[in-house]
Amino acid sequence: MWQGERRMSEKMRQEAKFIFGNEELLAEITWIEGDACYDIRFMDPNTGWQNSNPGSSRSGWYYQDSESNLNHNSLVNAIHQWDDWSEHLSWEDGGVDVFRFEWDGKTYEGETDAEGNREYKTLTRII
Repeated sequence: MWQGERRMSEKMRQEAKFIFGNEELLAEITWIEGDACYDIRFMDPNTGWQNSNPGSSRSGWYYQDSESNLNHNSLVNAIHQWDDWSEHLSWEDGGVDVFRFEWDGKTYEGETDAEGNREYKTLTRII
């Protein structure tokens, strides 16, 4: 085997960061070179790597600050709605892709609570 050559069974790994304001979700993507299948795991900073659901990034833990909760949940919702985000990865072993989101300051979506507040801020990806 050449020194720079990889074995087909060696796992490739990269990270993706999803950022909105002060909120950041980190995902680890692993795959085997030449294989179309890949694995995604989102990081829960309290317990470690979880599963492919970005909502697992908190394991049911919530901020006491309701604005931080709203921002985090809005980022999770934006990732859920962005069905083809994995098609925007660099697929570079050791790489880190960063995806930033913004809010227009007024648009909300989702269910309305008893106080009339909507569930999520409507985020758009900054290209």
